[in-house]
Amino acid sequence: MNLVLGFYVGKNEDDAIKKLRNDIGQTYDYSSFDPRITFHYYLKVDEKTVGLSDVKIIDTEAEILYIFIQKKERGKGYGRAFLRKIIDNLDASKIHKILLEVDESNVVAHQLYINAGFTQVGIRKAYYQNGEDAILMKMDL
Repeated sequence: MNLVLGFYVGKNEDDAIKKLRNDIGQTYDYSSFDPRITFHYYLKVDEKTVGLSDVKIIDTEAEILYIFIQKKERGKGYGRAFLRKIIDNLDASKIHKILLEVDESNVVAHQLYINAGFTQVGIRKAYYQNGEDAILMKMDL
């Protein structure tokens, strides 16, 4: 199995990336993203795009906005591999701290982040539209 972490710039997304964005209900007006601080990652497995992530970087701090793995590809370790590749890339880019938030009901993602070395640093009460709390997490590199 060949796992490839790649990057794309806003409007240059291919059809596979557009399909995944549609699967998670994202339609972007890329003019609202500052290309100097927002990085778009994709994960390919044997030439097939199976994951997406957006990361904001300011100075030596990064915020993972989300990590998405295509539903039919979940449970195969791709989320863990994707997260590891993103962390390694950020570490090589001289990032010192990674932040993220996760819905309290997303137990699988929460455990993924804990297993990767993130620690809980706070909670945003009733943060999401569904009333769920957001768990704030951090990793120092």
